[in-house]
Amino acid sequence: MPITDDGGAAMPEAEAEAPMISFLNGRWDVSELTVGGESVSLPENAGAFLLINDDQVSGSTGCNSFTGSATFNQGSVTFGPLATTRKACPEAAMTFESALLNALGSVTTYAGGRTSLSLSNDDGTTLIELTPQAAADAVAPQASFLDGKWSFNEVSVDGETLQAPYAASAYLAIDGDQVSGSTGCNSFSGTATFDAGAVTFDSLAITERACTDSNVMAFEAALLDVLNSAAAYDAGGSDLVISNEDGSKSADLTFVEVKTFFVGPEQAECSAGAGLRQCLMVKENPDDDYTFFYDNIDGFEWEEGYDYELLVEVFNVANPPADASSLRYELVEVVSKTTVQ
Repeated sequence: MPITDDGGAAMPEAEAEAPMISFLNGRWDVSELTVGGESVSLPENAGAFLLINDDQVSGSTGCNSFTGSATFNQGSVTFGPLATTRKACPEAAMTFESALLNALGSVTTYAGGRTSLSLSNDDGTTLIELTPQAAADAVAPQASFLDGKWSFNEVSVDGETLQAPYAASAYLAIDGDQVSGSTGCNSFSGTATFDAGAVTFDSLAITERACTDSNVMAFEAALLDVLNSAAAYDAGGSDLVISNEDGSKSADLTFVEVKTFFVGPEQAECSAGAGLRQCLMVKENPDDDYTFFYDNIDGFEWEEGYDYELLVEVFNVANPPADASSLRYELVEVVSKTTVQ
C-alpha cells in the first residue's frame, strides 16, 4: 500500500540501501580448503589469505597474488573475475592455488563473521574456512597484484628515450611496500606506496659501484631520475608504466614470469646457428616430452645423470642483438635434484 502525505498524494518510496558488510572488512587467513568432499592440505608457510574491503578483494594463494571485486549481500556472495600474478611455485603450492581459485569461483554463500568466515557453494558444501588476522598483525593493504619482479625495457626523460642495455639486468622487485632492484650497474632498495594509480618511492638506498660502460651509466641516471620523481603508475596485464606528474619522465617495464623447468639427465646435440652444440633437454610439464633448450640458464650448473626441477625467471629482452634471444633465463631455485639410476 503506497504511503501518502496529509493531502493524499503518494509519497515516493525511499530507495533501498545496499546492506553494508563492513564487519567482514579486513584480512582473513585460509584455514581449510575442501574439494570434492576432501580437505586439501595447505602447503607449509603458504600464508594464503583473502583481504576484503567492501566490494574490493585481494589476497594471496600462498604462491600468487590476486585482486578483483566481490558482492556480499545478506548471506550471498559473488566473486567477479580475479586478476592474478603468474609466478610459478613448487608443485604442492600450485595444486593448492588451483583448488583455491576454483573454489572462489564456485562459492555462492557466506556465513559467520568477526571470529570465523565460511564460504559455501549452491549445495551448501563449505569450500573455504577462514579466520580473521589478529589486529596486532594486520597490515595496511597494498597493491599486491604488482608483487614480483619487473624488468626495465626503456626509460624516457624530457623527450629522450634510452633502451635498457642488452647485457645489463635492470629490474624492479616489488613486495608490498618494499622495493629493490638493479639499474643494470648498481643495486637499490627502499620503500614505495602504490595506491589507486599513484606511487611514491621513499629513501632509495643505492650502491656506489662505477661501471665502465657509458650506456649503462646513462641508463642508470635516467632510471633513478624516473623513480625519484615518480607520481603515477599504470598496470595492465604484464606491462607496467611508472611516470611523473606530467608524464615527461617515465619507465616501461614487463613482468618477469617465474616458470618451472624440468631438466633431463643428458644433453643432446642440437643445431645452433651455423654449427652444432650440446643442448639441455627441458620440459615445463612432467608429462611432456623433453625438447631442445637453446639458451642458457644463468646461475644453473648442470651435472650429467640427474633429473632437475627448477624455478626459473624469464626476462623479456626488449631490443636484443640480431643473433641473440629475446628471452633471458635466470635460476631462482633448484627445487629438486634426483639421481637417475
